[in-house]
Amino acid sequence: MRTETAHFLSAGQLAAYRDMGAREYRFMSALSERTCSVCGGLDGKVFRAAEAAPGTNYPPIHPNCRCTTIIADFTPGTRWARDPLTGKGYKVDGSVTFEEWRGSLSDEQRAAMETHVTEMREHSRKKEQYERYKSVLGAENVPKTLDAFEKMPYNDSEKWAELKEAYRYVNAHEGADMNAYRCVKELRGLFPKGSFHIPAKPINTNALNFDAEHINEERAHGVTREEAVGFINEAKVSRTVWQGQYERYYSNAGVAYVNVNENYIRTAFKEAEFDEAARNIMKVVKKYGY
Repeated sequence: MRTETAHFLSAGQLAAYRDMGAREYRFMSALSERTCSVCGGLDGKVFRAAEAAPGTNYPPIHPNCRCTTIIADFTPGTRWARDPLTGKGYKVDGSVTFEEWRGSLSDEQRAAMETHVTEMREHSRKKEQYERYKSVLGAENVPKTLDAFEKMPYNDSEKWAELKEAYRYVNAHEGADMNAYRCVKELRGLFPKGSFHIPAKPINTNALNFDAEHINEERAHGVTREEAVGFINEAKVSRTVWQGQYERYYSNAGVAYVNVNENYIRTAFKEAEFDEAARNIMKVVKKYGY
C-alpha cells in the first residue's frame, strides 16, 4: 500500500511538471542510513520530464521507496538529514547530495551506517525467505510474524532445523506438502535406512520389464505384470534403498520392488503377504491420511 501510494503521488507530481511546462526535474533521496545505494546514487541528478521512468530514474525506484523530486532549477535552502549514530535529524545545505553527505560523516557515523545497512540487508533476506517458506509450506506451518520467524533460530533451534528440513523436502518433491514431510519424518524414525518419498517417486512403468520367473515361479506370489504396475501407480509412498538401486512402491493392494538401474520389476506381492515392515509403513501412511 505504501509503495502504491508513492507511485500515484509521484505520477501526479510528474503530471504537474508537464502541465506547468517544467522540462526537467531533480531527483531527491533521503539523507539517511536507510537510503539504498541506487537511490543515493541518483540523488541530485537532473532528468528530462519527458524521459521519466519509474523504477529507473523516477520514484518509486523500489518497494517502500521514500524518494521524491523537485523542479530542476529550484534548490532548497536546506535539507533534512538523519544522523546514523544517534538517529536524530538535522539540517544541511540544500545543495548537498547524498554522496556528499555520506562523505561528510565521521568514522563513528559511517560505522553505524554500515551496521544498519548490513542489518537491513539481512532483514530483507529474511523477509524474502519468510515469504518463500509461507508459499511452500503454507502460512499455517510457519511463525505468524516475520519477527517471530527471524528469532526462531535463536529461540527454538530444534523447530528451526525441522522447518528448514521440511522446506527442503517439500521443495524437492513435486506435490508434497507439510503433511507429507511429517509422514516421511515418522517413517524415517522407524526405518532409518534408505529414503521415503511422498508422493511416490514417478517412474515410467511402460518401460519396465517384469521378472515373472522370480516373482511367480520362485516366490509363488501369483502377481501379474498388470497388478504389479497397479501397485506402482497407486503407491502411497515409495522408498529408495540399496544406494538407489531399488525403489519400493507401497500401495493398499500390494508392494512392488523396482530395480531402477536395470528397469525391471524384481518382485511384487499382494496385501495378504505384507511383512511386518510393509504393514508398519502402511499404518503410518494411513495415519496421515494417505
